[in-house]
Amino acid sequence: MKNFKFLTALLGTALFVSSAVYAETLQMFTERFPYLNYRDYDGQVSGSSTEILKLISRKTGIDMTFELVPWARAYISAQKIDNACVYSTTLTEQRKPLFKWALPLSFNRTYMYKHPNKPYIKANSLEEVRDKGYIVGVYKEDVKEQKLKEMGGFNIDAATSSSQLLSKLIYDRIDLWFAHEIEMLTQVSDNSAIKPEPLFMVSEDILGLACNKNISDETMGKIQTALNEIIKEGTFDNIHHRFKENMANIAKE
Repeated sequence: MKNFKFLTALLGTALFVSSAVYAETLQMFTERFPYLNYRDYDGQVSGSSTEILKLISRKTGIDMTFELVPWARAYISAQKIDNACVYSTTLTEQRKPLFKWALPLSFNRTYMYKHPNKPYIKANSLEEVRDKGYIVGVYKEDVKEQKLKEMGGFNIDAATSSSQLLSKLIYDRIDLWFAHEIEMLTQVSDNSAIKPEPLFMVSEDILGLACNKNISDETMGKIQTALNEIIKEGTFDNIHHRFKENMANIAKE
């Protein structure tokens, strides 16, 4: 009888622990990147990608918390914290094996931008930018910095915020700004500054949810299935359109 009671207690403890692990809250880290991710007037993390993840949370019953931090911290946290994810994260061959992914959360075009009053700055490719020795501003630890470093030979000026990069472009500290279209539009909206001129388009990227590799395949499968449903029913496009149209009213930081 004692052995039976002990076994029952042990089994109950095991079930409790298993349930607790399964129900563990996922920590969602992101940066300020309107209209995809930002803090609203009530101090809550919002944006179209955030809204989609919150909808996934409701559909799957997977608890999620949301935290807005600098990009480098968000990216590193998702690699070092067992129950953490980072979004909206550009999918690359280099990053692919570092995380478990749910895709897509959004799409974004990337351009090489110049000051509109500098017609003498000309290039049609990354190779030409490199060969002419232009100073290129990039967001520190971002995929664009990684790309230039992989190619090699670029004059890179890495900054910790997009506002710094816009300021550097305006005041001639860099020749070009390698940026996402959304990133550029956000800074122009926030700062009422000049609008940088696109020199050429570099890529159209897939952005997704990148999660720590210790998060179970079952959990990632549920997230991906719910995301697929949201895309198929048209809610995905509707959410992105609604937030993009409201970009002028997004809270500034």
